[in-house]
Amino acid sequence: RPPHPANTINESAGGYCIRWTGEQTPRVKVGDVIGIQSASNPKQFGVGLIRWLKQDPARDLEVGLEILTPRCRSAELRIASASPRRSQQPRYPCVLLPETNRGAGDTSLLTSAEGLQGAPELWLHSGGEEQMITLTRLIEFTGTVSRYAYAQVEPKEEPPSEDSGRREFDDLWSSL
Repeated sequence: RPPHPANTINESAGGYCIRWTGEQTPRVKVGDVIGIQSASNPKQFGVGLIRWLKQDPARDLEVGLEILTPRCRSAELRIASASPRRSQQPRYPCVLLPETNRGAGDTSLLTSAEGLQGAPELWLHSGGEEQMITLTRLIEFTGTVSRYAYAQVEPKEEPPSEDSGRREFDDLWSSL
């Protein structure tokens, strides 16, 4: 969606009340995610979640916005599978939210994708990096987006092969 300048009516530690005026107010609903562009750095965005709406007769729209984080990163998810063709798996856009001191302090992500909760492992791509993650719990579901806590999956070590012990033993005898 295109940017919509808004006026801040009031501000609290966890959010804002903003007002959009005029005929071109955005079509939003409670539970929608709003990207908030930094005033000091136009390439930096935060994420807010609409908690309440109020439309007055003058066509002004007031929005109660909870700030989830002042900084975030875009990313995408793919369901991990045994298939070697990961690039052919469906991609699900998401937004990565860093740990916060509010709430449980989990590293989390927002996505509109449904059905990821049952996926045992996912590939997370962000900033040219790739890691395997697992969703640890559903933090919030608004009907529009889901917020999940996640953890990185540690690579599994391959067990030694059965003949590796014999080779080491054979090498020992030949060196004696």
